[in-house]
Amino acid sequence: MLQIVNRNNQATQVVPLKNVNIHSTIRSFAADVTITQVFRNDEAIPIEAVYCFPIEEQAAIYAFVTRIDNREIVAELKEKKEAQKDYTEALEQGHGAYLMEQDEKSQDNFIINLKPLKWLEQHAPTQGQSRQIFLLTDGEISNVTEVLDLCRSMASSTRIFSFGLGHSPSRSLVKGLARSTNGRFVFIPPNSTVDVYVGEQLQKALQRCITNVGVKWNFSTAVVETIPNQLPPVYAKDCLIVYGLLDDKSISFDHNSSIELEVDQQQLSVARISRIPSISESGMITRLAAKALILELQHAKLPAKRTTVGS
Repeated sequence: MLQIVNRNNQATQVVPLKNVNIHSTIRSFAADVTITQVFRNDEAIPIEAVYCFPIEEQAAIYAFVTRIDNREIVAELKEKKEAQKDYTEALEQGHGAYLMEQDEKSQDNFIINLKPLKWLEQHAPTQGQSRQIFLLTDGEISNVTEVLDLCRSMASSTRIFSFGLGHSPSRSLVKGLARSTNGRFVFIPPNSTVDVYVGEQLQKALQRCITNVGVKWNFSTAVVETIPNQLPPVYAKDCLIVYGLLDDKSISFDHNSSIELEVDQQQLSVARISRIPSISESGMITRLAAKALILELQHAKLPAKRTTVGS
């Protein structure tokens, strides 16, 4: 959505969307998606507009291109304050400029009281056990980021099953709670039988899980960092994605290369690696690993150790 904003940075109207094209390449568990949207400015004068597009938390944006008539503008990655300064200066000089940044505030209406969540954070379950939380919501809130940050800090021991009820639940909250804690989410339409949805979620929550899971990388070079550093509880039929960052870009895989899953330093399973999958050729894995590392650093309780890693 492209919205025209006034001098007070308030949206006044929507710029008409004329065409949408989506190209997607799916490789294994990931997809590389290119979205092309065509908007038309019907105003007689130049405008300042805000482009809003929702993305999943674990998705990584790696390119942004804008075309106006015969002009093409390619986005550059900069520090946030520097980018905002350059954007403001460009507008003051009468140039066209684009600023792409993550919205850190929701435009919703209510605030969740964090005291119950903070109590849960301070009272972790017994070592070796996990905790399941069912959360139902039918409204929208303004402190989504704060709530998700707090819940994410409990992800190593707590799983949240979230339910969005009615016409307008906060989708970012419902989906974010589940995904940040390895849980599940569901949206229940109006006039639906809630019991059915709750029963399905309860069945998933009652599955047995494995805790204290670790990863051991058996390569010809050392793995600098494992992401996530602390793995969540593993449940039946769940997909567990773990990234290993290496210093050596020239690493070669042989029949001795393997990855082991361990529980309390006891081998749980092992996967042999004899080739580099095609998914790694496009840089997709590198981008997703970088995004996962950024998320972990953003939400870490302790200062992150500085390491220099290769892609």
